[in-house]
Amino acid sequence: MQLIDLSTISKRAFFYFVDKCNETYRSGHDLCLYRKLMSMHRQNANLDSLLGNSEFLDTIYRTLKEWDMNKRGAKLVPFETFKDSIRLYKDILLKLYEYKLYDDIYDEMG
Repeated sequence: MQLIDLSTISKRAFFYFVDKCNETYRSGHDLCLYRKLMSMHRQNANLDSLLGNSEFLDTIYRTLKEWDMNKRGAKLVPFETFKDSIRLYKDILLKLYEYKLYDDIYDEMG
């Protein structure tokens, strides 16, 4: 059994590994930004509204920068391009948001 299998065997196991990762992997400003994102989401669980919120999008972008997303295989586009892309794919993002990591989407996909 691989580690990924262990971490996804149940919702409880998954969140155990998430907690361990949060305790050890991120710290400092990048963790503060991530926590701000989670707080914004908890305060306003309406993704449609959040995706229209400039502060939320700015925080996502700054979090990605802090996580060195621009130094790996992917390249982070300028912020305005990022925002335009979110707007362009908003309907698809809202549809994807209906799924949860623990959902069995394979049954739904046929």
